[in-house]
Amino acid sequence: MVVNKAITFKRPYYWANRIFSLKHDVIKNSDEVYNTYFFGSSHVYRHIDPVKFDLHSNDNTKSFNFATGSTRSEESIYLIENLLKDDKIRLNTKYIFIELAPINYTKKVKTYYASRHWYYLNLETVWSSLKEKRDFKRAYKTLCLLGLKHICFNNNLFDRKAKYCNKHIKEEIKLKHGYVSLDTEYKIEIEECEPHSLSYQNHTLRRRKEFKKLISQNGFNAVKKDIFYNRDYDSYTLDKIIALTKNEDLKHIEFIITMPLKSKSIPIAQKIEGISLLGLTQNQKEKLVTQNQMFDRGHFNDKGSKKYTQVIASNFNKR
Repeated sequence: MVVNKAITFKRPYYWANRIFSLKHDVIKNSDEVYNTYFFGSSHVYRHIDPVKFDLHSNDNTKSFNFATGSTRSEESIYLIENLLKDDKIRLNTKYIFIELAPINYTKKVKTYYASRHWYYLNLETVWSSLKEKRDFKRAYKTLCLLGLKHICFNNNLFDRKAKYCNKHIKEEIKLKHGYVSLDTEYKIEIEECEPHSLSYQNHTLRRRKEFKKLISQNGFNAVKKDIFYNRDYDSYTLDKIIALTKNEDLKHIEFIITMPLKSKSIPIAQKIEGISLLGLTQNQKEKLVTQNQMFDRGHFNDKGSKKYTQVIASNFNKR
C-alpha cells in the first residue's frame, strides 16, 4: 500500500488511463480552442470522427473526441468533472456528449488487477448501489475494486504497448482530434508495435480474426443479432449526468447523452430530464450495421464510423 501510494502521489487524475493521457497532452499543447467534447467507451472513441461531425453539424462546433476503450460511464463522469476544473476548457465548452452505457463489471477476475478498473472509484458508488437499487452484487464488486485501489501496485508502469505505440497513436489523435479508427490502430500495431516487442499481443488482429471466423461459421445475421441486443442504461450514471446539468458553474454547457451501438433503439431527439438523448432508430441501425462497415462484432470500421458520425450529427441537428 505504501509503495502504491508513493507511486501514485501527485499523479494527474487520469493517471491510469493511457489513451486519455495522450489526448489530454494533445489538448494541453494545442493552440486550438475546442467547444465540443465526446466521452465514452470504444463505441465513441472508434465511432465518432470530430472532423466529420463538425462538417455535418449545423452549429459552429469545434470537436474533440476524449473517449477511450473500456470506459464505463462512471469513469467518463469522473474525467468530465476533473477536466472542467480547468477554467479555460470549462469556459469555452458549449457541448459535452457522454455515452450512457450499462455498468457491466467483467467476470474475469484477473482484469480486476488492471488499474484502469479501479483508479476512479470511491465509496459513493457503493452507497448508490445499496440506496437506489439494493444492488448488493454491484456494491460487492465495487468494494473489491475499491480495495485494490489501496493495496495493488500500479501495473501501468510496465505497459509495453504504451512504450512502443504511444508516439504513433498520439500523432493520429492530434491529426483526427482524438479519433483513432480500428483500421488505423490495426495498421499501427502491425507496423510499429509488434516488431519492437516479442511479448506484444495484437488485440485488434485477434478481434478481427474472431469476427471473420464467426461470420464464416454462422453468417453475418448471427453477428447482427448480437449487435442488435437491446441493453438498457444504468440509472445511477443518468442521475450523475443530471446533477452536472444543475451545477451553476456549468449552466452554459449543454450535456447530450449518446447511446452505445448495442443499446435499445430510441426516437430521434428523445428527452430525459430536459437532456437530449441521441442514439439510433431501428431504421438507422439497419442501414449502418452491414458486413462491409463492421471491423468486429461490436465496432464499425473506418467506413462505418464516418457514416455513423454523419447520422449522429444529423440527429444532433434535429434535437
